[in-house]
Amino acid sequence: MSLPDALTHHFSSSVLHVRRPAWIEIDEQGAVLQCGGDLAYYGLAEMRQGLRATEQASFLVGYVPLPPGSEALPMLQMPSGVRADIHLFSEAGHGWVLLLDCSESAEEQAALQQARLDMGLRLRRELEEDAHGLAEALGVLVLARTADDTFRAFARVPGWARTLWPSTGAAHVEEVFPFLESFLQDAEDIWGRRRAGMLRSGTWTQEGPSATELHLEATATCLPPVGDVLMVELLGDRYWERQRILQLARDRRLALDELRHQQDQREILLHCIVHDLKGPLAGMQGSIDLLASDPAMPPDLLDLLGTARRACRKQLGLIEDIVSVFRHGHHREGSGVHPGLTPPFDMAEFAAEVFADFQPSFVSSGRTLLLDVPPHDRPLPVRADRRRIERVFANLLENAQRYTPLDGSCSLRIGSEDGMVVVTVSNEGKGVPEEHRETLFDRFVRGPRGGGTAGLGLYYCRITVEKYGGAIRYEERPGGGASFVFTLPLAETA
Repeated sequence: MSLPDALTHHFSSSVLHVRRPAWIEIDEQGAVLQCGGDLAYYGLAEMRQGLRATEQASFLVGYVPLPPGSEALPMLQMPSGVRADIHLFSEAGHGWVLLLDCSESAEEQAALQQARLDMGLRLRRELEEDAHGLAEALGVLVLARTADDTFRAFARVPGWARTLWPSTGAAHVEEVFPFLESFLQDAEDIWGRRRAGMLRSGTWTQEGPSATELHLEATATCLPPVGDVLMVELLGDRYWERQRILQLARDRRLALDELRHQQDQREILLHCIVHDLKGPLAGMQGSIDLLASDPAMPPDLLDLLGTARRACRKQLGLIEDIVSVFRHGHHREGSGVHPGLTPPFDMAEFAAEVFADFQPSFVSSGRTLLLDVPPHDRPLPVRADRRRIERVFANLLENAQRYTPLDGSCSLRIGSEDGMVVVTVSNEGKGVPEEHRETLFDRFVRGPRGGGTAGLGLYYCRITVEKYGGAIRYEERPGGGASFVFTLPLAETA
């Protein structure tokens, strides 16, 4: 007689050592095919092959033959009085195998329940001992909620709380700590739902022994062996540390507000300067143009008028820088340019035009300006506002002229790399100290090398090239001096 694989595995497991199994194999009509094991223990000693299972085991009536799709029977009372679990194993084409496995006796169940109770009590005692030590070490008052919503001390009452909380018996928390009256309602969210986590009350201060001030904080939590727990902690030095941090945060907020106020005042002042200067300069430029258009104007005076015209243009350019910076700071213009909205121009030709405009100024100041445009097989087109890019060139070249010593030289180089036009303005003389390089292109930052204006020129250069998808950086010039490099994307041309 062979057993199904599932039965063989079950018999060879721990069941043989701790239980008294028996088994009955039946067909789909409920007739016994085979049986074995300790049937007598279950009052089934007369079970035989060929009999109907329900005739020998009336407790199976209603279960055998098994209903279609049924694979489970409840724990049943055997004729011998033993309660047994019946495990079912389906055998394809042969019906079912019922495995009777005796349940724990009442004595065993009682012993197991007592063992569980003893373990719970032992865990509770250990937890109380740990709580005593923790409460004493940290100075925490640990309270456990009772059935009538009062609280009793779960651990030893720390010294600071002995005049407030009774060492034995229970009390209402809100009578000892009035601040916690509303907090107890919030704590019900954790206690009532047995939720994990902790809820803190925040800090409060009340009078302690000898009219001293106690700075306290409560924490509500739920510990399964204990139940609802409230821990009241004396903050001590932690309170003053927290107050110091809060005061530091307030001071920094006030300093930030003051800085913003000063920034607003500075921008308002700049806006007024723009308004007050632009009108008179426009009038001066118009008058110069009228004088220069007079055919009777002597050539030497025409040269002076040209100088005055360039000075007006330079001042108007500075004002445009201020306007652009002011607008950028408030409206945060995005970078990039919409293709097709700005016509492309050849950066190499444009640089040559700028070079021609600035070279006389360098010569008259005793300095040299060099143009380096390597030969290219094709133009270097970019899409940007020519006027704004001209101001970028002007700012960089004016800085280079200002910081180059007499008889020194500056260079303007145009090239391309990785789909970008690369423009480099270099000058001899002093470079920029390393500690100033990180903020060199920020607003209202003046160069450390002396001279300069309002600290807007390099900031204007940065926001302009970034607007058109480029970037700007500072580099040390080989042999001494400074190099400012900006890039712009090469434009696609039809």
